[in-house]
Amino acid sequence: ANRAAKQLGIEKDKALNAEESAIQERGRAETQELKARQAAYSSDMNLIAQAISDNNMGRARRLLNRHRPDTNAPKSKDLRDWEWRYLWKRCQGDAVSTLCNISDWIISMSLSRDGNLLAVGGLDSGCSVWDLRSRQQIFELGIDRGGTRVAFSPRESILAFASGPFLTSGFGFVDPKRMSIQLWDCINRKKIGDAMPINGVCTGLEFTKDGKSLICATSGILNHLLTDSVTPSTTPPKAANQITIWDVARQKQLESFPVRQVTLWIDGRHLALSPDSRLLAYCPYYKKSSSIRIYDLATGEDHLVMTSKEFAKATSVAFSPNSQI
Repeated sequence: ANRAAKQLGIEKDKALNAEESAIQERGRAETQELKARQAAYSSDMNLIAQAISDNNMGRARRLLNRHRPDTNAPKSKDLRDWEWRYLWKRCQGDAVSTLCNISDWIISMSLSRDGNLLAVGGLDSGCSVWDLRSRQQIFELGIDRGGTRVAFSPRESILAFASGPFLTSGFGFVDPKRMSIQLWDCINRKKIGDAMPINGVCTGLEFTKDGKSLICATSGILNHLLTDSVTPSTTPPKAANQITIWDVARQKQLESFPVRQVTLWIDGRHLALSPDSRLLAYCPYYKKSSSIRIYDLATGEDHLVMTSKEFAKATSVAFSPNSQI
């Protein structure tokens, strides 16, 4: 009996020693982990300050979010101090609120004439319309369509959006051969007439100043990339690289003229109409094109051609209020 009691005491001591060793080992591991987190925190604060200096607010916020407390590890120490809060405040910008916080790629936006509605066109989520007073989404259009460009009329409560149904195979993107423009009555919330077919992926959509005409730019090389799997060097059909002008009231195409550039990029503002509705600027995003062309809208002829190697990477154009720049 004494021998058994003695052996039991020995085993108990061993268990207690093992438990104490495990606690010490765990403490050392936690200390090392904390030191590593503190080093990463210190390093990231420097990177965040640099990102803010570079005006890269997206990167700054991503790095800051790394150091939020882990909800799955409630005992994990919150390392955030005054510097985290200071940098977080600096990278918020002057935004009054955040709308349409989605993972989709937003490729187009337009503000209504009274400034109360904002239309948002997504790469693969159709068009959503937001009330800026309540900061709430009020309706969605073409949720089963993508590649959406949007434009509000400057004279009426009409929204135009160009989009297309998704391909059933291949790239999993919109079908460029079935792209169309649809007009929407924002007051009565209903479609206006039938969809107007366009030959190609829409890369720009603008109303004229009087709201009577709608201008659409389409790209043919995107047709090929999305449906035929050819290389960007392949020459697309000329008919698809064009600018069309539509009569809004009759929903009829008035005229069209080919553009001498092709667009390889779907987002950005490739098309811009001058405030006096006389000139139309068009920029590509294509390595073989290094020109921005300004067209005379009345004739469809070149008004001005500006050439630079940097223009091959241009994704947006805009006019000054006096139409001179």
